Amino acid sequence: MNAPQHDERRVFDIHAAGTHAVSVEIALRIGMFEVLREPIDAADLAACLLIGQRGTETLLAVLASTGLVSACNGRYSLTGLGREYFLPDSPFFKGALFQTLSADTMEMIRTARLQDGPTRPQTTCWLAGQVEHPREQGRRMHAHTFAAATAFAGDPLFAAIAHSLDVAGGVGTFSIALARRHPHLQCTVMDLPAMAAEARGYIDRLGVTSQVRFIDRNMFAEPWDRDCDAVVFSNVFHDWEEFRCAELACRAYDVLPAGGRVFVNEVLLDDTKDGPLGAALFSASMLLNTEGRQYAFSELDALLRRAGFEDIECRRSFGYYSLISAIKPLQARPRMRQQGSMQ
Repeated sequence: MNAPQHDERRVFDIHAAGTHAVSVEIALRIGMFEVLREPIDAADLAACLLIGQRGTETLLAVLASTGLVSACNGRYSLTGLGREYFLPDSPFFKGALFQTLSADTMEMIRTARLQDGPTRPQTTCWLAGQVEHPREQGRRMHAHTFAAATAFAGDPLFAAIAHSLDVAGGVGTFSIALARRHPHLQCTVMDLPAMAAEARGYIDRLGVTSQVRFIDRNMFAEPWDRDCDAVVFSNVFHDWEEFRCAELACRAYDVLPAGGRVFVNEVLLDDTKDGPLGAALFSASMLLNTEGRQYAFSELDALLRRAGFEDIECRRSFGYYSLISAIKPLQARPRMRQQGSMQ
């Protein structure tokens, strides 16, 4: 199967349009624009609004990448555009256009979704080994990722891999793309039992049953296969807090042989965390539905290094996606303590 001929970013933007409007409405209704009249850093802004740091940074990324807020030396303030159309005392205030959320919904968002700490219903299910509506979830995940997976399956690094372990691989989208591009490659998709039937259906329909198998495991609670020379995380880290991502990176390091590779496929924020817009909106979706967020490359680079990996590279692969790769060194070194670890 050939890679897609057209950039998918416009399609991604259309899909994210609803999240964009909701994010601006949330910022309006919690009073964020009014506090941003004067420069303020993210921590002080969070304290003023009585919301969590993650929610604050996520909304700031959306507003900054939209041109409503600018950042200078770590402090944020409204741009001229933001002042003219999003301050209530402006004669051109657009606030009446952003009144779609009910009072009850806004209260839930303010007291739960925008706070640090509380686990979201979706990730609570996953931690318990459950998946709600696996067929629908599988269809969404496959539609979201298959074009990008098909495009970067052609990366030369995969030609040297013999057996990949696709962690939380859903219906096997990434592994299916790899197997179709590399006939020598064996792939193991690991996910919760509820995804088994859906994954095997996709694997069969796309003609890779001889190369791709599914195993049902809880990635946090059960052992991983050790007969792989690559571990793949595709759209996994963005679902979780950093300490859980650190745990997954360490587990990948432990099962890989010396010289093995880890691959991380994600939509990345810029290191300044003020864009691009596609990544900022994806992060807002994660804020509302999971305990995670989109990360910057610098954050994932540091996380993988603390787990013990080296030779970390990042390249833009397709659309908004980037592919990070790293190697387990031939001679292991003491692992650095992971920030935020619960150990």
